[in-house]
Parts: sequence; structure tokens; C-alpha cells
Amino acid sequence: MVAQATPPDPEPTKLAGAARPAEPVLPQQPGVPAPPTGSVDPSLSQARAKFVRPPKYPLEAWCNGVEGTVVLLIDLDESGHPSRIIIERSSRDRSLDRSAYETAKTWVFSPRVVNGKAVPSVARVPVAYHLPQIRPGRCPNISSVTLSRTVDPTTKKALEPADVFETSDTVHVVLEHAMHGEHRVDLFWQNMDRPEMLEGHSESLTVIANPDQAIEAGYAPPGGWKAGNYRLELQVDNVLVEFLPFEVR
Repeated sequence: MVAQATPPDPEPTKLAGAARPAEPVLPQQPGVPAPPTGSVDPSLSQARAKFVRPPKYPLEAWCNGVEGTVVLLIDLDESGHPSRIIIERSSRDRSLDRSAYETAKTWVFSPRVVNGKAVPSVARVPVAYHLPQIRPGRCPNISSVTLSRTVDPTTKKALEPADVFETSDTVHVVLEHAMHGEHRVDLFWQNMDRPEMLEGHSESLTVIANPDQAIEAGYAPPGGWKAGNYRLELQVDNVLVEFLPFEVR
């Protein structure tokens, strides 16, 4: 299977991977192809892929015309969730590596069974990024992305940037940008502490961008957040912009 890679030569990292539901198919602008995803080849793994979402093409690489292949080596526990992910071979592009690495945290495999018992196993997964011949003529021009407790009601800029929130907070994401016209913003809010659950919240917004005003979206689950570790995956015009981790206490 093909998957996205981590930053170049990261330290081996213990992960609490969380599976996520399949993403909705989003409508495209007429005549503009969606950015490709990394391709995954599960045939090279000891374990069979159960939930493997292809990674999105990251903004920096997409706009700069960068291609490459990342090879991930993934240690799986008895339940088929990643316990450690390392980059066995880098694409030599940090954004491609990171996209693959972060996406792999959400994968789930059917555990390897030996003598009727589930055992740890290893998955070696190459993730290939190839650009189509026809690409959009514009790239999202985003200068910063910030999580915040509150925002300015006029400019929509972040007033209380944070990466730790209370269970009663609304978590706002603020995009500073230099974009004009209509753009699609997709957000996926994910609990990273519950790998056994397909748990999260996704939303798609169509915005009319004005460089004088930031783009802002906020979310609070019905009944409030549960304490734990979360991540927001942000896409603009179907291109991966950022993974934003945060904690709720």
C-alpha cells in the first residue's frame, strides 16, 4: 500500500494512532483536477491493510511541483495499530515526508495471526507522490495557521493563540492569507487517543476570501470536549495545508 512519509530522519516515535472514517467526495471546480494522493501498496506488509487512507498532497510540494517517494517502516501491535513509525527512506522533501508520516498514524491493519494468536508485525509501506500533467493555475497563498480560544469579530484574527484548551472551549482555527475569490476549506477534527474508534468530525466550507480578513472556523463537540489529545487536519482547495495538534484538559 502507498502512504505518506514523515519529516526527514525523524526519531522513532511512539504513536497513539487513530483510525478515521472515509472522507466525503468533494466537488471540484470545473476543469480543475483534484490534487493526487500518495499511492499505497499493501502487498509489502506482513499485515493486511484494514483502514489505510491515502495521504493528501501537501501544499508546499504541490505548488512547487515536487514529486517523490517515501518508504515507511511501521511496527504494529497485536491489534494492528501503529506503535512506531520511522522513515526508512526519505523522499528528500520534508513536506512529503511529514504528510506520509502523519497520515500513517491513523492507519489500521488486520493483525498478523500465528498459531491462532494475534502477534506484533511490521509493515513496510512505500508512498509515491506524482503530479498530474494538468494542474490548477493557482495555489492557496496562506501565510500562517493558528489555533485560538477567541478571535477578533471584525478581522477574524486570533486573540488567544493556544495549543491547550478546556473541555468547554470552542477551538478556533485562523488562516492568515493573501487569497481572493472563492475557495474550499476542509477541516477534520480527530481524537488521537482512541485508535479503536472511527471517531472525528469533518466539515467543508466555501469561503469568499479577502486578504484584509482572516478565514476562521470554530468547533466544539455537542456536550463539550473530552480530555485528551486531538489533531486538526486542514485542507484548502483539496490540498493539505497543515496538521495542528492540540490538547484538551
